[in-house]
Amino acid sequence: MLVQGLQDRLFVPPLIDVGLSSLEDDSKSPTGSRKNHAAKITSEDRCINFLEWGGDRIYRHYRALGRLWADIWMDARTTKRLIFEDISLVDRGTITGVEHLKDGHPRPSVGEREKDLHFAPQFIITSKTADAWHPIFYDVNGTAIVLQTNNGAVRVGSITIEGQSKKTASKALRSLRPEDSWRATEHLSGGGRKMLVEPKSPTDSRKEGPDKSG
Repeated sequence: MLVQGLQDRLFVPPLIDVGLSSLEDDSKSPTGSRKNHAAKITSEDRCINFLEWGGDRIYRHYRALGRLWADIWMDARTTKRLIFEDISLVDRGTITGVEHLKDGHPRPSVGEREKDLHFAPQFIITSKTADAWHPIFYDVNGTAIVLQTNNGAVRVGSITIEGQSKKTASKALRSLRPEDSWRATEHLSGGGRKMLVEPKSPTDSRKEGPDKSG
């Protein structure tokens, strides 16, 4: 509105006396053209659309609006709201994944990957369409995490899970344990590899058997 007012030179004498204005009058400029008032910022403006937003857009929204949120699928029927804070834009090319070794999530060697042995990437399920579940993969970066978007990456320092207190991002996501409800597999696609995610069935849990540790 300020820019439009300057462009209309409303501040330049002689000023036009429009008298006492009503709500209807206030929606028009002195020349009779309709004013477009800025829309109010709502909670929905802070919702991250992981299907469409790249890292730069997520970062811009955080700079402008503060903490952001998204509903994450815990399993095929349940979602929880996550609030993301301390967001910064990072170079996707600098992510090495070495942090997995420090946090109890060993990554297989190149040879193991080629043999299609077990590979447990870290991810959250951010959305669902008619034919697919859409994961966002991430790397642990100290107490933070680095989310890999379709275009760029962002580092998130802290996350609040619905109904819980704020935690460091790595600790918060580790508590979600998506491996209990989701199965990630690698598939060949167009000469390369593509990671797909699908819900685990009850038979998957029975195949894994009870935890005999300890």
